[in-house]
Amino acid sequence: MDESLEGTMSVETTCLEITDDGHLRQTETDAAIERWRDGTGSFWIVCRGDGPTEVIDWLRTFAHDPALLEVVLERGHTAKFLPLEEAVYFETPTVTKAHPDRPFLSTFICLDRLVVQIEDSPAGHTESSDLATVSQMVTLREPSTSALICFLLVGQSTAVRRLTLTLRGEARRLATRMDDDPGSVAIDEIVTLKRRVRDVDETVDEQLAVFPLLKAVQGTPLDLVRLTDLYQVAITNTQSSDRAIDRLTRQAEDLQARYDLNQQDKTNRRLGVLTILSAIFLPLTLLAGIYGMNFDIMPELHFRYGYLAVLVAMALTAAGLFWYFWSRGWIGDTRRKDE
Repeated sequence: MDESLEGTMSVETTCLEITDDGHLRQTETDAAIERWRDGTGSFWIVCRGDGPTEVIDWLRTFAHDPALLEVVLERGHTAKFLPLEEAVYFETPTVTKAHPDRPFLSTFICLDRLVVQIEDSPAGHTESSDLATVSQMVTLREPSTSALICFLLVGQSTAVRRLTLTLRGEARRLATRMDDDPGSVAIDEIVTLKRRVRDVDETVDEQLAVFPLLKAVQGTPLDLVRLTDLYQVAITNTQSSDRAIDRLTRQAEDLQARYDLNQQDKTNRRLGVLTILSAIFLPLTLLAGIYGMNFDIMPELHFRYGYLAVLVAMALTAAGLFWYFWSRGWIGDTRRKDE
């Protein structure tokens, strides 16, 4: 990893050269920029800076378009695409294998034979070790920065599609558990799923705002027209992810609705038990209230077996009501239908 040019020590860069056979080879940034200025070689530089000022100071050493520097200063708010006079600038959400649930906006500046990818901090998502691994695995269709951009965007669309399939599997497992035992699914699991789906949905929406526009780009800094068949994979993946996210959103909402119904059912059953207990003990309370009166003339008070008779009457009343509620399916198995 190299320190960038002329004292901008807070900017870190990793540079890969596109070889004539379409492979990527790590090289020093300063030497690569000098070769690029001389008109030899094509390069991909990943830049990480502490802030926009440091990045712009570094870019100013070889990119002099004021419009480009201005748009770099305002980067990081939403996906965007700007074809400038000598460059093509775009921002698009990026996900990584190490942090699939933490998408971030990645900035791309496409110059003639040079792609600059800007990340917000030195502790960015794309480490130099990751780029070294990529350089060993990649063979571009042609040794050009356009083929590199095509490869990167297809890879990003594939990563989002893979994340979408992972979320679909998690939603399916939650639905299966809900079918088998509704009480085994916690609300936190459903909320987490909904949040992850929402994050991916935002990523896909941002990609759809940029990817189709790039498809029509044709010119010196970036030309994807001749790579349309390959680049179409990125658009198709993104559109497929968009449809899958719509289905996942409905599934997550259905899971929460089923969870709410299950919780409501539990509450209703508890209230039903309390209602039945109240119905059983209400006649007993009435009998207790009657014989708790202090009237002088109450014949049953002098009956030898009056106390026992009242207890038996209360027990029979409670047992009779209990049997009635049980026979109607209101106690025990709540799934029994009324006779």
